[in-house]
Amino acid sequence: MKCLIAVVTMLVTAPGTVFAAAAPQRAVGITDQPCPAAPADRGTLTPRLARLLEPGAELLPPDPERLAANQRAEAERLATDWAQLCRYDAENLELGPPADGEQRVVFMGDSITEFWRLADPALFSAGVIDRGISGQTTGQMLVRFRQDVRGLRYVDYHAVLADEALGLKKALANDGVHPNRDGYALMKPLAEAALAAARGAH
Repeated sequence: MKCLIAVVTMLVTAPGTVFAAAAPQRAVGITDQPCPAAPADRGTLTPRLARLLEPGAELLPPDPERLAANQRAEAERLATDWAQLCRYDAENLELGPPADGEQRVVFMGDSITEFWRLADPALFSAGVIDRGISGQTTGQMLVRFRQDVRGLRYVDYHAVLADEALGLKKALANDGVHPNRDGYALMKPLAEAALAAARGAH
């Protein structure tokens, strides 16, 4: 549990330093290959994910056809874009460099971070950016760190989510791993406090 929650991270940069150059850069490390097409439902609240986020809801079984298609796409992606540099490439280009005086905060992590944007979209506005990727390991995050984030800071959510055995409280995660909306509701004040402290330091 601790290692899963430890990868939920955030960053505050001074204005103009989210990107390495004045203009956004495209993904690096992939030559002569376009980014693979993203799944049509990426970043959307699918029925299965909606049940995962709804406190106390029973999980829906995976759709075998969709699961097989996702496994094929994942095998191709691992062969061409191991660190998923392409995952947020288009969004980073669309976002562009910060405006004068604009401060941005980036949450980087695995599925816990990625699903948070779907569980509580209001948190990810006004310069707060979600860059979570489901299933991503620390090594993969380090490879994409320069592109997607800089100046890492950690927030410890473990204390508010843990039970007596130091695992995730059952009421806060339908699958025992990913927080549901009640879990994210406990995480949100910690994130907001860290955002306020980080913004006040700049």
